[in-house]
Amino acid sequence: MPIKWILHWQPNPGATVNTQILSEVSQCAESFNGVKEGRWKSSLSIYKAMVRDQMAGNEFPRDFVGISLAEQPNSYFLVIRGQRLVVEAESSIQTIMEKLQSYKTRVALCFEGNQYRLGDFLLRVGKVVPMHSESLRGIVMEMEYLPISSWEKSHEIMAELLDLWQEALSKRSLPGHFVHIGPNFAEYGLTDQYSLQHTAVQYATIGSSHLVSSGNTLQESFVIASFRRISAMNSRSTPDTYRERNSRAALFDGIEEGGIRASSSYSHEIAEQENENALAGLQDRVILLKRFSGDIHEEVESHNRMLDRMGNDMDASRGVLSGTIDRFKMVFETKSNRRMLVLVASFVVIFLVIYFLTR
Repeated sequence: MPIKWILHWQPNPGATVNTQILSEVSQCAESFNGVKEGRWKSSLSIYKAMVRDQMAGNEFPRDFVGISLAEQPNSYFLVIRGQRLVVEAESSIQTIMEKLQSYKTRVALCFEGNQYRLGDFLLRVGKVVPMHSESLRGIVMEMEYLPISSWEKSHEIMAELLDLWQEALSKRSLPGHFVHIGPNFAEYGLTDQYSLQHTAVQYATIGSSHLVSSGNTLQESFVIASFRRISAMNSRSTPDTYRERNSRAALFDGIEEGGIRASSSYSHEIAEQENENALAGLQDRVILLKRFSGDIHEEVESHNRMLDRMGNDMDASRGVLSGTIDRFKMVFETKSNRRMLVLVASFVVIFLVIYFLTR
């Protein structure tokens, strides 16, 4: 399978991702004489265990990432980052997990866009949006080199293409750049020969880093907005409103002191939150076990009813079959008697004819 690098757009501090940047990136691919070959779509979901059981924590993962790739839509890849494990399953596993209700979807992202061919390279540029939504969350790009399937041997040529790509984007003065995070595939038991499991691990890494970068962007936006509000309030203050300014300063001091107090009581809040989560998990587990026992009871009763119906049907079939066999016996016996009578009569007639002829 051809080698593939998956990159995501990293905006500059204070900048956000918008459709204009996505359009500029797509135009850059076309400026490389890229031939558009159609569209592609993949998806990523982060699952979290609904039942939190510390005893079963070592046996079942608390969370994992599920990836559906455009190259093989009938398969679904599960990446368990805690145990460094990647598994390929059928796409129906998603329906099974929904029915079992053992895991719930915490985050669901969709990657979709256009595919371009540049000689021996394939570029796929797409947007990152939440499932069933058009709110742009990021930009992703796949760089695929068709002649090589070795991860180690492809580094030099893929890095050269990435440098050319970054240089072309820099001429457009875009507020950000593409970043490639190369996972350690050996930790997942993967060889140097590239496969779809390598792609799934890269998408899982991008999904996790995307969530982290999104959280950092939100924090930066909150801090910038807070400083802007403080500056606006200070600019509106005058010497005639000295008392109001003092009250505002006291208010900000109170906020800072509250933040310090929150930090000192952080461990206590964490302990309370863990206790609440443990109680909620125990309650969910009891409800789940009760539901399983009820389903098992209904299934057993259904099987008993089915066996009873099968027994009645077998008795009825046995009676019908016995009657049919008796009728066949009567028919065969009747035909045998007639044949014997005809045979005896024939012998008598032949004997009489021979007797009169020999006299």
